[in-house]
Amino acid sequence: MSVVVGLEKAMYGHGSELSGLTLLRRSGLVRVTGLKKNLTVYKGDKVKMTMTLESTYDRTVTKDLLAAYGTAEERRFTARWACVSIGVSIPRGTSYKSVICPAAEVGTWDAFAAVGRYDRDRGMFFPEAYLIKKGVLTVKEKAMVKVKDFTLSKA
Repeated sequence: MSVVVGLEKAMYGHGSELSGLTLLRRSGLVRVTGLKKNLTVYKGDKVKMTMTLESTYDRTVTKDLLAAYGTAEERRFTARWACVSIGVSIPRGTSYKSVICPAAEVGTWDAFAAVGRYDRDRGMFFPEAYLIKKGVLTVKEKAMVKVKDFTLSKA
């Protein structure tokens, strides 16, 4: 079963659903094996998702990478926003690749990292391997100071 992610909606902060993900788990030739955990940022800050990729190809391959943030439930991931890196070179063995994405919504989010193919024409991502980590990103509102009132007087 192949899972299709509608990224155009996710990139604009609308819900986009990935379902049937547990059926996709397989060793694959390139797989995602790690993400850093528990990061707190402010809304609008850039988040760098660094993926540990393992490739058993006998040469460098080119794949697309997806970083999505949302909520993971049983056999489903609902993306609130996502970013894609297209045409990433992945050498044989273990490598580290990053996707940078702005933190779009306040809350505590699960992270979804995937390697696969992005179809620009249809705005869809076809994952070959993925990893989900729950509750690893907290996005807060930026602190601010407002002018509440003022008075005028002779100096």
